[in-house]
Amino acid sequence: MFRSRTIRIIAVALAVAALLTISFLSHLQLSTTDSVPPEKQTFEARIQATEITRAASKLQVPPYCVPAMLPGLQQLLARTIDAEAQQLLIAKINIAEKQALECAAAATMYPPLKKPIIPIRPPTVVPAATATLLVGLQQEELSPVMSFYPVEDELNAWADVVNGNVVEISAGSVKDENWQDHPGWPTQGAIYVVMNYGWKVTMFPTPSRHGAVHFIADCGTMLLLQAEDGTVFSFDAARLAYVDNLPSCPVP
Repeated sequence: MFRSRTIRIIAVALAVAALLTISFLSHLQLSTTDSVPPEKQTFEARIQATEITRAASKLQVPPYCVPAMLPGLQQLLARTIDAEAQQLLIAKINIAEKQALECAAAATMYPPLKKPIIPIRPPTVVPAATATLLVGLQQEELSPVMSFYPVEDELNAWADVVNGNVVEISAGSVKDENWQDHPGWPTQGAIYVVMNYGWKVTMFPTPSRHGAVHFIADCGTMLLLQAEDGTVFSFDAARLAYVDNLPSCPVP
């Protein structure tokens, strides 16, 4: 009888121990699933739990205050198992969060200034300066252009408006490959024509080699040029071509 009573007491004790064990395990499982360790929480959740947030409930962390490395550190911490590595990551996260809170506090004290509204003024239209065109035959100080060399100490330029276009012509010579291969040949005469201040540029060598040319007369758009050996050429500025000499524009 004493033995059976002892057995009943042991059975009751085992049952109570089993119930306590089940209750403890259930409580442990609930606390594990419902609560997340502070170092595993997101930055926003940790901010809500800090003393600074409780002391100043209006403090908000602007997005520009959150360090760019913080999300990466949190993700790395969630995947890290080594305890020593976890402590190192937690320390880095704490520093980053502290910097974010300090930035948020400064942003609260010194909010960003609003951009001033600057009125846009309409553009002022300034009329372009009109170039002064010297019409007729002239003697100017001209510089060589590529292989064209204007003559000096002679009438070397002519300008006028032809068919609505500004035409400027320089007289001189051109250095070509044939002249280099045959140094005994006369220089190749040529004129350099510029339309509308550079919109179109063309060079017209004389029909035959008689040396550099210069202007000797103009009859409207008909221009007379004389080479070094006295040969005369006629150039029509309206047609932009060499033409035969006309009786209406005699050689002076």
